[in-house]
Amino acid sequence: MMAKWINWSGSADLLIFFNGWGMDARPFARLDSSKLDVLMFYDYSNLDMLCDITALTQEYSTCHLAAWSLGVWAAASALSGRQINFSNTTAINGTLQPVDAEHGIAPEIFQGTIDSWDAVTRKKFYRRMCVSLEKTAAFYASEPERDADSQKQELAAIQQNVLQQSPPFCNNPFKRAVIGLEDRIFPAAAQEKAWAAAGIPCKVTAAPHYPFSGLRHWKELIDFEQN
Repeated sequence: MMAKWINWSGSADLLIFFNGWGMDARPFARLDSSKLDVLMFYDYSNLDMLCDITALTQEYSTCHLAAWSLGVWAAASALSGRQINFSNTTAINGTLQPVDAEHGIAPEIFQGTIDSWDAVTRKKFYRRMCVSLEKTAAFYASEPERDADSQKQELAAIQQNVLQQSPPFCNNPFKRAVIGLEDRIFPAAAQEKAWAAAGIPCKVTAAPHYPFSGLRHWKELIDFEQN
């Protein structure tokens, strides 16, 4: 797992963000992080955390957690067994059971994405992720600096780790979930079913899978309410 400080300025407030699969910091580079320390995790080829996250969070007055897409599962897995007092914990367009026909992405679709993944299908995936032509064009302009092979290897590693885990709700750090009705990656109905089973309240929005196009500041991910 990769960790990147987006901002480390000695603020009293920390946002920990678990990014989606295949991502890096580039799609979020335009966001202002002033007066907020932001630590991003990404690339879940393995779930080893190269920092003492528990000790780190104790240095802050307030800690927030947000996770997007497959980062929702990664956050729950990586933070399992750690005692961290988060003020806000929000799951965005993802579930704790990402390879699951009822509560995530159908296993055959997940496998098909791995099998077909290359530079061409990646472009198609990003279009499905953003939905509109305007948002897709904006994402292309700041797409991750990751090659297709590394993304494919990461997705295969995630699949293997997910299928080895049991039970699915052994750790759930999230207090709320945000679901986009235009999500063409994680079906909204599957997300709603998953969070209902976990007893987690949901905010349903009209957003696509990548719902961050209109954001200007990292603080907007705290109590995220994108429509």
